[in-house]
Amino acid sequence: MTDVASLSDEELRLQLAQALKLARDDRQENQLLYYQPVSETAKGIFESDARVLGIGGGNRSSKTDSCLALIAMCATGMFPDNMKHLVQKRFLLAQRHDLVCHGRYLRLVTSESS
Repeated sequence: MTDVASLSDEELRLQLAQALKLARDDRQENQLLYYQPVSETAKGIFESDARVLGIGGGNRSSKTDSCLALIAMCATGMFPDNMKHLVQKRFLLAQRHDLVCHGRYLRLVTSESS
């Protein structure tokens, strides 16, 4: 490991560029591991045990992003560290969990019926 003080400006610039590229590549390749719901209401989409889950909300309220994130997590098995407790529950429910995105206000509608 090289002492930062001994690097020339150009070497330091190259080292920083390499570190930023590694961080950017990691974030791009592991997007699901960095995912965080935008609100407590949106978090309810991931926490729900409902067989049918209807999601309604206004423009830019994270309906589509939340649905796609949940689908991608169930399809890949990649869950963020803050949602690791959902892995078992999600895989058990993934085959019977329906998502519907529509509405004016972000709210979670669930049904426990079989």
